[in-house]
Amino acid sequence: MSETVYTYEHGDIFTLKVLGRNDGRYEAYCKRIGVEEDSEGSLVEVSTPAGTEKVKPPFFETRYFVRCDFRDSSVCDAVFFHKMASVSEAFDFDGKTLVGVLDFVNAPGKFHFDIVWHKGDERKTASFDWMVVSEKLDVQSDYSEIVKTIEENAPGLVRAFLAKSKGAAGLIRRDDTNDAIWADIFNEIGDRYQRACEWIVSKPHLKYISEVEYRQAGRVKRWTPGLVNRYAAMDKGVRAASLFRTEQISPQVDTVENRFVKFTMRSIADRLEKFASVCEGHKTVSEVFVKDLRARAAKLAKTMRNPFFAGVGRFTGLRQESMVLQRRQGYADIYATWLMLKRTLDTTQTGLEVGHRPISALYEFWCFLRIADLLEKDFGFGRPEGRIEGARVYDDLFDEPDPDKIDTATLSALSYKFPEKDGTSVRLLYQQNYGKEAEEGDLAYYNPQRPDIVLAVERGKDVFTYLFDAKYRIGERDGLDASPAEPINDMHRYRDAILYRAQEGEKRLSRQVVGAYVLYPGRPAPMSYDYAGLIRAENIGAIPLLPGEAGGAALKAFLGEILAKRTSEEHLGADIPTRGTTVVVAENVGEFLARDVVYGTYHAGQLEWIKARQLYNMPVERAALIGIGDEEAAKEKKVLFLVSGKQGHRETPSVFRIKRGSARKMSRAELEAQHGYRKGKPEEEKQEYWVWELEGDGREKGAQ
Repeated sequence: MSETVYTYEHGDIFTLKVLGRNDGRYEAYCKRIGVEEDSEGSLVEVSTPAGTEKVKPPFFETRYFVRCDFRDSSVCDAVFFHKMASVSEAFDFDGKTLVGVLDFVNAPGKFHFDIVWHKGDERKTASFDWMVVSEKLDVQSDYSEIVKTIEENAPGLVRAFLAKSKGAAGLIRRDDTNDAIWADIFNEIGDRYQRACEWIVSKPHLKYISEVEYRQAGRVKRWTPGLVNRYAAMDKGVRAASLFRTEQISPQVDTVENRFVKFTMRSIADRLEKFASVCEGHKTVSEVFVKDLRARAAKLAKTMRNPFFAGVGRFTGLRQESMVLQRRQGYADIYATWLMLKRTLDTTQTGLEVGHRPISALYEFWCFLRIADLLEKDFGFGRPEGRIEGARVYDDLFDEPDPDKIDTATLSALSYKFPEKDGTSVRLLYQQNYGKEAEEGDLAYYNPQRPDIVLAVERGKDVFTYLFDAKYRIGERDGLDASPAEPINDMHRYRDAILYRAQEGEKRLSRQVVGAYVLYPGRPAPMSYDYAGLIRAENIGAIPLLPGEAGGAALKAFLGEILAKRTSEEHLGADIPTRGTTVVVAENVGEFLARDVVYGTYHAGQLEWIKARQLYNMPVERAALIGIGDEEAAKEKKVLFLVSGKQGHRETPSVFRIKRGSARKMSRAELEAQHGYRKGKPEEEKQEYWVWELEGDGREKGAQ
């Protein structure tokens, strides 16, 4: 049942109430950030027109019903002001009450909105800043670390124009020309800029100019003591013909500082109007936001029409530093605003906040970067090829960010290739696409698959593929943090659906994925469920991952286990065969993969001939059906896996090592003459066979 989680009284104008279900969320939040309930550390800031106060967090990543009751009957046209149409248009005003629903799922951080209403022709605004917190993540520390890591690798990627929540802007560089940045910056500081302009009109900086004139006594307007003494000392006849030196100091508004102010006002007003025109054609941008942009532009234009600016000339640049622009009230605000809009001021020091992408998408990409960092630094693979450091990555300005993916051209199938170390090389891929169109290599035969992170461990020609899927979701198992069941089930789908075809035309497919694992924001051991048993049994499981050394300890240990494996048997030891199949581990053969094997059959009497001659032959036509199409493919084979061709026969298979490079073509007549192969029909004498030389007696030691 919903309860009132927040109430705010705005004088005698309106009452704002928020209803939701916070049962257990506050306790989970305190547990997550490691503080006692009701302690100072559990409080967050909530800003309203009445000021900023620290309270228990009333807003979590869930849905809330918002109701604003106006007590003043003269109020009209009340709106919930937010740039996103999906947020603003979720509210309706019936003349007395403004009601709507807010959904904060995947949107922790600061949520800013305005309640806007009209009283007569006067527009009134009440601004709010709510801190939305998470039971899955410490927004104050973990979230900041995730944003910082992504900004270091892909500056600008965390920012989104159409976003519910805001966070630190990070370092915005001068060559970031994206309109979203400009709009977000001005939205933060626009009111301060407007107030500074109005202050300057009322109390401008003036330049005082001294004007010297020589006038007859009757035209002197201001007599100084010196002029009076001089006039008194003159003869009457001389006074009429004499000219007296006068100096007048007059204020001038045409200063370089005032020219700069006028220039910025015109530039900003023009860009606001232009940006409003661009936003107008997009349904994802709210109508009230577009109107606000135009209202801001009109207000600046009105200020520029003040008679004060009529005497201000054209700005031609600053030839030297101006102490007025740097220190004087009003001018300093305008100068700082302009520098931020031009990205020449370090925004990390200004407290500026801009829209952020959904945390679920940020967490996913951060997991990729965290694995890359562990491989590079902790496991010593060195700096990978393909890094995106220094890139500028933006989605379409007016697309609402996908909460599940960061879908950009720069990040599509991003691949880090690490230098080889101790015979092992590693590739790390982000959002790798697997489709059925591939003629050879990796593919998904029916539906396309796109796991978040792919780790390919390569030793020689052997490739062992491990998948990681980052899910910003958390459940509970045995009272501990755990992955929900659905993502675990998705790992089974990935492993079964992503396949491998050795070469074009080959019908036989094999599994490509060794294991698949969920990365979720669980706390370090022992506060998270241990999936080690499931991973040993099925190579499917989940690993908790949060920022910090302790938060990444489980992933680091798991990667260490994978990278320590040197043989196919070690990597594939947990692979579970299908019921009815036989798995043979042959000591006399060594390690091999499916693509190294010749799968053959024998009939009555043939096995003795094969063992005696240490040869195996297969018709060329039949070999082509299993991908052995030429001499190179035949010579790559390392192992013969031999079973009886008699229907229903269940004799244990024989396994032989194939001598390296021994494959050759022979006709049936040559096999009969040179190796005593059984005679065939005359028309079969020219039939060609692939022939391999064998080692061993075919006996194996293993498990079925």
